[in-house]
Amino acid sequence: MIGNAGGLERKEEFYFYRDGVTPAIARVIEGVDRERLLIMDRLGLPAKSFVELFHRAGLTTESARASGSVYEAIRESAPNRAIKAPPSLDHRYMHEDVGYGLAPMAEIGRLAGVATPVIDGLVAVASEMNRTDYRRRGLTLEKMGLAGRRLEDLTTLLQEGF
Repeated sequence: MIGNAGGLERKEEFYFYRDGVTPAIARVIEGVDRERLLIMDRLGLPAKSFVELFHRAGLTTESARASGSVYEAIRESAPNRAIKAPPSLDHRYMHEDVGYGLAPMAEIGRLAGVATPVIDGLVAVASEMNRTDYRRRGLTLEKMGLAGRRLEDLTTLLQEGF
């Protein structure tokens, strides 16, 4: 949504994934995925790439999965082909994906000692665009019950629970 803000604000009608995910937008998604995979690795958790997960969910073709390309995976996604872009930036895609996806991922990255510059940048830009502090309003370490925890605590919690 961030990469398509101009079209959204002009109320242009377009297919969100088919038209909105350009090669540059796909590279941003790949950057987020790299950071997510680093966090998973640091936590000692098994991880699959976005493309692999997208394929396993039945959202793209085998050839797209084999390419490893986010751009190809999304371009080859028949289920997502006809999804229209949301009507504005004030939409659940932005609020949920940033506040409850990217913001907590950055928080866990910090706890794990993993730099998340792409994720941090997207959270900052989305916050400015919607005049919403997603770092504060979204899932924080405190809201997740992880404030003051160490990495060792988190790995134990992931295996054993609270």
